[in-house]
Amino acid sequence: MADGELRCNLQSCRKVLEENALVTSCSHIFCYQHGQVSISNENCLACGTKFRSKTDFSVTDLRPSDQIKSMLLSGLNPDQALEIANRSISFYTYQLFNENRLKDEMLKRTKEECDNLKAYCSSLKTKYHTEIDKLQRSTLCLKKDIEEKIGELEKQREQTCQYSRLSKKLQLELATCRREIAMLKARNNRDESTNSPRNPSFEFLFKPEKTSMRQDTEFYEGSSSEYYYEFNNYKMFLIIHYIIGYKPSKWPYPGYSD
Repeated sequence: MADGELRCNLQSCRKVLEENALVTSCSHIFCYQHGQVSISNENCLACGTKFRSKTDFSVTDLRPSDQIKSMLLSGLNPDQALEIANRSISFYTYQLFNENRLKDEMLKRTKEECDNLKAYCSSLKTKYHTEIDKLQRSTLCLKKDIEEKIGELEKQREQTCQYSRLSKKLQLELATCRREIAMLKARNNRDESTNSPRNPSFEFLFKPEKTSMRQDTEFYEGSSSEYYYEFNNYKMFLIIHYIIGYKPSKWPYPGYSD
């Protein structure tokens, strides 16, 4: 207590006493408001001691005037004055002891709360460190996956570029083939319109005397290698015309028809 100040002994109040206070025979002191409550209940609010008479409590002026101080112990012999002073000192000492005890209890509770908070903070720290490590590992894995995906995308982009170049090349080749086919069709139409005579060698290849594919095959396979080579050229001619979709108005070989 600073400068000899007293506080209300009710735990929920703890108000600093300045002027009037209620003092009990059980060495407790209360503010004027809670003193009136204690008087009406006829017991001490701190320890629950019953008031048997009006001498078990008294309303005290904590700031007595000089006249009251001079008259307070007047007429008493020194022994009585010393006894009263000793009891007053004992009361004040008890209040100091009670205040220190309350402060110790508050300090103890505060330390326990601090320890609990430290343990809780330590557990949170451990938990969050674990979460951070987990997130860091996850981040590294994600970075690795992203790098792999980027590498795959680069490969796919290169393949796409290659396919694009190849597609353009094939489109050019296809356009060239179409132009050549158109030229061949135009040339064939001109040949048919002019009714130009056939080449004897061509007639020999495509108009043999045999009348069936099987007989012609037997004829050429049984003949010399020169005739067999010409027959293979004839088959290649048919395959090429089948691929380009060209069908002559009349097949030159009697063994075939539409």
